Amino acid sequence: MMKKIIKLTFITAIMLLTFSCEKDYLEEEPSEFITTDQIADAASRNPDVIAGTMKGIYALMFETGTGGTTGHDDFGQKGYDIFSDMLSSDMALSLSTYGWYRASITEYQCTQDFTYTDNYQVWRYYYRIIRSANTVIDALGGNDAIPDLDENKYIMGQAKVMRAHSYFYLTQYFQKSYDPSEPILPLYDDLLDQNGPKVAASEIYAFIESDLLEAITLLDGYIRSAKVEVDQNIAKAILAYFYGANGGKDLEVKTSKGRLTQSIALGGNVMSKQVFNGETGFAVTQGQKTAYTDEQIAAAKADANPFPELAAEDAKVMGIEPIEGKDAYVVALTEAKTAYYDVESGLKVKSVNKIAQGDQTMEVPTSYSNYQEVEGIKFPFTITQSFGPQTFEFNVSSIKVNEGVSDEDFME
Repeated sequence: MMKKIIKLTFITAIMLLTFSCEKDYLEEEPSEFITTDQIADAASRNPDVIAGTMKGIYALMFETGTGGTTGHDDFGQKGYDIFSDMLSSDMALSLSTYGWYRASITEYQCTQDFTYTDNYQVWRYYYRIIRSANTVIDALGGNDAIPDLDENKYIMGQAKVMRAHSYFYLTQYFQKSYDPSEPILPLYDDLLDQNGPKVAASEIYAFIESDLLEAITLLDGYIRSAKVEVDQNIAKAILAYFYGANGGKDLEVKTSKGRLTQSIALGGNVMSKQVFNGETGFAVTQGQKTAYTDEQIAAAKADANPFPELAAEDAKVMGIEPIEGKDAYVVALTEAKTAYYDVESGLKVKSVNKIAQGDQTMEVPTSYSNYQEVEGIKFPFTITQSFGPQTFEFNVSSIKVNEGVSDEDFME
């Protein structure tokens, strides 16, 4: 019996030795941890691979302990919304039996002493989301990549929104008021970038805006399957909050002979610029230049006319409807756009654009008011636009007619 056991053991050892020495059977790439390259390769064929990582990012927003502690106030995004409400005096704490939020938050001691754990929680939570978003973005080709598959485009857009959202909240916690030259946070835009120094607020803000503007484009046509996900409307809403936190943005628009240029400045610094010469166009954000798509060219041609009604070839009067308690003519300018004109004054008081998103159609209403006369022409100086449940108001500071525009404005 003993001989048989020894013999079988010996044969097994030879077999193992023989197979282990065959080079064709060697696993040359480590398999204990999945790499970004492996994720990218898999995601290029099956978007569900990276979609799972994106769902994990959303889950971080309502999980306990994501701020790195076991405290009862460490439960994700809403926990830090409570922090901000109390720190900004929007919420009062009338009773605290167990001391939660009392000294550190409601008495503002964490703002004076960086050793308070609440500071660590906020930092850990948002940078954890940033790192996770960078994992998704790197796997899809990096910051400048535009994935071929629509599903991956949408995931890339969502990841950039989440990254921008996290940086935006960090700016609100770690800078008292906007000072573009003040170093406030490290900026990490890929997985290899670690332990970096703090950079100027202007650099952080430019990065946030770039992420959101790119995400809005990437998410065009995406319909979210659950409320925990972000879509194009959410990206626009966060962008509006971002601009509002910095006193708003300065938008300069120039049109001439079917050409259009517009630039967005924050604190006097030009953050982005778009130029359309009548035939082609481009956008510049953070020094990166991107040519217009066919859809963007078509939209620019429509926007280049300051009075689009003059170019409406098949406009039809559809009837009269009450708008804000006053009768207005309903005019269908195109299949996708309807305008409303006050019966008494003739001024446009509202327009509704229909935007297709996959198999669904969303209506975006815009209201016009506070008309003022410039060079004999009345222009609306207050424009209100709604995106889903969010409403944003834009106030015009000045309008100039037949001045301040040259051919150079529409050149590269």
